[in-house]
Amino acid sequence: RVSRMEAEGVEKSVPTRDAIAHHLTHKIETRPVPDELRDLNILRGDDRVAPSLQAAREALAKEKRADNLQKKLGTRPDKDSLVQHNILKDVQVAPALQAASESVRKEKLVRHIEHMIEARPVREDLLDRSAAIFAAGSAGAADQRESVAQALRHKIDQRPEPQELIRAHILQVCGKAGMDELLNQREPYWTGGWGPM
Repeated sequence: RVSRMEAEGVEKSVPTRDAIAHHLTHKIETRPVPDELRDLNILRGDDRVAPSLQAAREALAKEKRADNLQKKLGTRPDKDSLVQHNILKDVQVAPALQAASESVRKEKLVRHIEHMIEARPVREDLLDRSAAIFAAGSAGAADQRESVAQALRHKIDQRPEPQELIRAHILQVCGKAGMDELLNQREPYWTGGWGPM
């Protein structure tokens, strides 16, 4: 059978021995050094260790990594624990909307707490209410009224100031009243008034 090239009269060029020797010499001179081959992950390990031992060492290292991974996966906390420690958020919204949802929730909470602080009664109102409740009681109600009033006074005196709650990061100041304005204008609530301290 005659090849197509021969049929067309084109001769095959067979490289000479000198051309092959020159080509191989060039390839040997330009081949990468072992360090370059290690950097490219073609060679592994070092030259002092036999290739069969290198393979065994790599297999052992791979098994060790797999065992460590299994141990860590076994001790990994479950989702409920992560939610309880506030690492994961337990929300039913898309991940792209979670930040906005959390921001809205915090803003609602801040407004609610601010409203509760503004609406909380002053000391005199609380004492008047407790006195009115026990005034209608029996003859032994006076002692009970006094002990309850004293306990109520103690609780009111121990109630933290809004400034303390802000400093402890329990409350946030937002909206039209800034922290400096709140800290400088609010009188202690047990005096029953508002104004400069």
